Amino acid sequence: MRSLKSALILFHRIGISLLKRNVSSLNSSHSKHWKLIESYTVISQKHLTPEIKLKLITQECQAWNQPVEQNSPHPLGEPFWAFYWPGGQALSRYILDNHLIAKGKRVLDFGCGSGALSIAALKSGAKFSVANDIDTMAIAASQLNAQINAVELNVCEDNLIGSDCADFDLILVGDMLYDSALSDVIAAWLMKLRLAGKVILVGDPGRGPVDNYGFLQSHVFTLL
Repeated sequence: MRSLKSALILFHRIGISLLKRNVSSLNSSHSKHWKLIESYTVISQKHLTPEIKLKLITQECQAWNQPVEQNSPHPLGEPFWAFYWPGGQALSRYILDNHLIAKGKRVLDFGCGSGALSIAALKSGAKFSVANDIDTMAIAASQLNAQINAVELNVCEDNLIGSDCADFDLILVGDMLYDSALSDVIAAWLMKLRLAGKVILVGDPGRGPVDNYGFLQSHVFTLL
């Protein structure tokens, strides 16, 4: 398997228990957001995984340079899902280059954003993938991106931090360690659940104090 440059990929172990909901059964509740998403984004393949088409805010979009009005909520909310962050790109590329990681696995895409990691896993032969995010727009975007890429994913909007991870073989986490307080909670959860026997891959460009969490001391491998 190929090593990955310019990104931090952490191997960890975890599991999670949740009710899977099929993307087709949720189209009626989230497809109403698709038109709004499409009006602010373009399909982009200008990233590390050009085989995956994603609806993103790029420099071609008006929203790229549009000022955020104070005390005036943006129609898209806080569209973190509309950007393909480096950790997610690196981890998606790694999965696509090493299909056996996801092949036949039951996958959780924690903090899914655009759903790129789920799509990469499904393209690599995952048994299923659950795109999880507490942002309804991220769920809608993940569904739309799944449709564009002709894959079928499951979704979950619950806050899964603290769950026991019983239903998954592989958990993917991209760019979720960007805030110190949130990172501490996620890291504690991952460390607590390491003994559950589930594999987790974390893609992170080193925004937070990743080394402080003891991942490396817990036999978490780093690919540089």
